[in-house]
Amino acid sequence: MKTELEEAAEKYIEEYMWEEEQDPWFDFMEGAKWQMDKQEEFAIGFAEWCLNYIPENIITSKQLLEIYKKEKGL
Repeated sequence: MKTELEEAAEKYIEEYMWEEEQDPWFDFMEGAKWQMDKQEEFAIGFAEWCLNYIPENIITSKQLLEIYKKEKGL
């Protein structure tokens, strides 16, 4: 099973493999955009999960994040 990063790399290669001149700046910026999108997806998913999670006792935000990661397999 491929990771999201491996799938993104394959998609990127397919999309840009025929470019005559590769631009390292462009490659870097595309990678940074991809990473920002993934972080945003994670943050939104975590926020939505928090709104629906009702703990039985008071826990810290760090503990809440660990529970979320465990449930999502991250």
